Amino acid sequence: MRKIIIVSILLASLSLSGCARLEMAGSTQARLPEQAPNVTTAQAISLIDISAFLGNDVAKLLSAKERDEAVSAQFYALQFGRPSVFRNWQGETGAFGKVSVGPYVRVNSLDCREFEHKVTISDEVYVRQGMACREQNGGWDVVET
Repeated sequence: MRKIIIVSILLASLSLSGCARLEMAGSTQARLPEQAPNVTTAQAISLIDISAFLGNDVAKLLSAKERDEAVSAQFYALQFGRPSVFRNWQGETGAFGKVSVGPYVRVNSLDCREFEHKVTISDEVYVRQGMACREQNGGWDVVET
């Protein structure tokens, strides 16, 4: 009974703060965000602005194919990735990267996740961290870096 009361108090305080975790510690099932109506995965991927996730200076250093690989890795990590598990991508000129995400949180009726995107170009490592939220159109937008 005492555990139920403590959990109820914690959930109520998280709800009042405007941000509640969608996964509970010890849960074997992670909650995935709801699919945006009538949006295909390809359409949702096309909505990602990779310069927001890497920084414009880094995105300019990548070829078009490498930017596509980075976009795909970023989308799949945000959409389906498990917290702290890297999603890797490899470019054709030797550039490569990896994306990791945190658990889902609910912010202003949107599914959001923290992310970290590391890119290596010619032995130089670039890191960008922030929070992205899944918009109603299915795309992910950076809301904080």
